[in-house]
Amino acid sequence: IFIVELICKKAKTLGKQRLQEIADFIELHYDAPDYLKPSADDLITSNLHAIVAIKDLGAGQVVPVGVSFFELITPNLVKTRTTVVHTKHRGQGIGSNIKKFMESEVKKMGVTKVATNSYVDNLPSPIVNLKHGYLVEGLLRDHDEVGKHEYILSKVLV
Repeated sequence: IFIVELICKKAKTLGKQRLQEIADFIELHYDAPDYLKPSADDLITSNLHAIVAIKDLGAGQVVPVGVSFFELITPNLVKTRTTVVHTKHRGQGIGSNIKKFMESEVKKMGVTKVATNSYVDNLPSPIVNLKHGYLVEGLLRDHDEVGKHEYILSKVLV
């Protein structure tokens, strides 16, 4: 995969068309209940920052292959929300690249800690987070629905 761009901007500054493309991408590649999938309208009214990984298809055509959102909770703490990688490109390091890029961007903002939740049954997510130095801080039982548990993970940025 040749990623030509990783962008990090307030989601609402990306414009309605790009946010609609991101929302459509999430709809196609995020296996989660609809209430967890942000719409373009949700994104434009949010305080989320977006990170988008873009692949060059050649002939001037680019497509998103991954997207992630984070929110500044306090001046020192960021909470990641949704990270989605194109189904055809999973296992190729895109999620890891997005995570590394996000950490470097939030460090520039003065953030010292990143927190995230990860569904217990979504094995790639906690594995990627653990590989990147995140620690499990706890478990939310029956968080979104009965039987749907989430790890709480965090990392202190140095």
